[in-house]
Amino acid sequence: MALALHRQQVHVCVVLPQKAKYYIKALGIKTKTDGVDAQALAMMVCQQALEAWRPISEAMYILHQLTRQYTDLQTFKTQVNNQLMSLEVGMYHSLTVKVQLKTLIAELDKQLAQCLKLIHKAIKENAEWKRKTEQICRIKGVGELTVANLITETNEFALFENQRQLVSFAGYDVVENQTGPPVRWQTGRQDPH
Repeated sequence: MALALHRQQVHVCVVLPQKAKYYIKALGIKTKTDGVDAQALAMMVCQQALEAWRPISEAMYILHQLTRQYTDLQTFKTQVNNQLMSLEVGMYHSLTVKVQLKTLIAELDKQLAQCLKLIHKAIKENAEWKRKTEQICRIKGVGELTVANLITETNEFALFENQRQLVSFAGYDVVENQTGPPVRWQTGRQDPH
């Protein structure tokens, strides 16, 4: 819908759902209906200077499809592997089914390797993605596939103004919520709660 509106040269804004939720909450609106949400979002657009949304490039769409396909294939391979393990530990099993499952796993491995190769090629051919990948891959345990997923799922971090927003988007929004003076624990004392 956003792409169709953008093609009609309509000013389109896309905001993170959390941001819209907090805005509506700050207005004191407790009712949750489509009509109320639409009215509150219209107010948000009128009151705030929101940046115009720009669609992602064709290369980004393709990379996004590849990373999603890789994830889906990996999930399917896990299911087939589990099915094979279950078959092998059963009292009786069909040799035909076992061969079919192993053949399917081999085909999934080929498709996974092909996806990885295409993801690597896409990153290598885009100077900005290559630079970001090289920087982020310096973090121990982070590889090219993880970075490709980050790039595509966040639209190259376009909707984020700071790292706190990215952390929140990822579901790791750690917020201290405490009242009163901080409790200091001393060695040898038991928890009073």
